[in-house]
Amino acid sequence: MKGWILGIDVGSVSVNLAVLDGDGHLVHKSSAVHRGEVKSVMEGLLDRDEFKHIGYVAKTRSTPAFVRSAMQIDEQVAIIRSARYLHGKDFGGLLHIGGETFSLSLFDRLGNYTGTRHNTSCAAGTGSFLDQQAGRLRLTGSGEISSLALENEKTRPDIATRCAVFAKTDLIHAQQEGFDVRQICDGLCFGLAKNIANTLFKQKRPEGNVLFCSGVSQNRAVRNHLESITGLSFTIDEFALTYSALGAALCLRDEIKARAIPPKPHAGPADYFSVQDKTEGYRYPELALSISDYPDFTAFESDMIDGVETDVYEDPSVRTISHGFLGLDVGSTSTKAILVDQNGTPVAGFYTKTAS
Repeated sequence: MKGWILGIDVGSVSVNLAVLDGDGHLVHKSSAVHRGEVKSVMEGLLDRDEFKHIGYVAKTRSTPAFVRSAMQIDEQVAIIRSARYLHGKDFGGLLHIGGETFSLSLFDRLGNYTGTRHNTSCAAGTGSFLDQQAGRLRLTGSGEISSLALENEKTRPDIATRCAVFAKTDLIHAQQEGFDVRQICDGLCFGLAKNIANTLFKQKRPEGNVLFCSGVSQNRAVRNHLESITGLSFTIDEFALTYSALGAALCLRDEIKARAIPPKPHAGPADYFSVQDKTEGYRYPELALSISDYPDFTAFESDMIDGVETDVYEDPSVRTISHGFLGLDVGSTSTKAILVDQNGTPVAGFYTKTAS
């Protein structure tokens, strides 16, 4: 086959590239965190001699539209194609945990695909969730969370990783209770592993070897907890970060073999990008500095009773109240209540710290 094939996968966190030569052998792979600067990071990765032989480009559907390609491949199809290329049919499950999504694909004893389970649209339980918590702990990223978690030999706090808002509250409480950063990191990794296990492994379990790919596969603390919770052993190979990019290249190679597609030379990084139209489609009004209206919070009587702030809004001696309704809200940091009369008019309000 004339012309090498480049597979490109741009996810929420990183850019991943894989190159197949004319005989279908993987000759190059690379990954880099983009932090939103996709084009400049790609230009840096593409500035190598290997890319002068490229005749075809395939990309995953998550890759931006300004990246030119001959074919777009669904990410799930791509990682399954890579798994078959690297491991034949010697696996019963394929676990993928990336920056925003995670999934478990299942296969029967003959290697036939039987279905996939996914996470919800929430990114809790993924790589970006750990990166966000790393920022709150003033760490460099999920890699440092993993390293510190592996050093922990003491008890770990319970942290609700099903939601980033709940996790923030739990981190604050854990720090107030005296847990150190290693214990907290271990709690984060365990909570994340538990969330993944409950979502993907509660029903039918994989039969045989389970491959583990994408970014979180590099987090040894999460992997150890996952193996402990599920009782399974995961296989992580040297290509784990580039399964999607490699699969895209392989799918395009299959298509080229099925029908003749002429190669297109790529002389330099600029040939991989389309010209972006910077014409504005809309513009929001200019920001204006103005004072907004707000409710009058003055009360007839205010007091602090046993740690509860109490506001009585009007003189109760001049009101006729036959009955009332109580509204209660228990939040992560504060608990609020309000009493209204039979007409829905506020009578009294109460506020206190939830304090776990």
